[in-house]
Amino acid sequence: MKKLLFFGFLVLLTAQAHASGALVYGRVAYDGSICNGCSSEPQTANLLGYLRWIDIFPLVDFSLGLDYVRTSVSGECGKLTFTDYGVNGSGTLTLFSLGVVKTYAGGGVSYHFLRYSGNECRRRLKENELGYHGLIGLRSTFPLCPVNGFVEGRLSKVGGGGTITMKSLRLGLVISIGG
Repeated sequence: MKKLLFFGFLVLLTAQAHASGALVYGRVAYDGSICNGCSSEPQTANLLGYLRWIDIFPLVDFSLGLDYVRTSVSGECGKLTFTDYGVNGSGTLTLFSLGVVKTYAGGGVSYHFLRYSGNECRRRLKENELGYHGLIGLRSTFPLCPVNGFVEGRLSKVGGGGTITMKSLRLGLVISIGG
């Protein structure tokens, strides 16, 4: 699975036609137990990332993204740090376009490298989890303009047994580099 995600990332990174990259900032809200038995769980966190769109068909877009989430909480045993490194791939369908703004909806899969560490009774968590997500958003498409933006809402489910729900709102600055 890791090799497939890495290969997909390389293909999207090196594609030339109708490609655009986006710097992403967002907020993530967590629901579910990240660290079973810990006294404190993160509730919200900032998200930083990079998203690469490949616009192959007029109404269908594909993207591959990298996410970084890090937050700290105070527990009974001291400060705890949670980190999530995520790789995700999505497909979206344009619902309708209003000139320079298009709305889209879609879904995809993700792979998360979850890390939870600190003084919480000397526990450390290192897990790698597969997930899936649904999304809806708005993306500006100004003609002949290399810089645009987007706003996206995403609902993700991560993990097998103890599923974590992640709700995120993402804002991005899109830079067109091809096509």
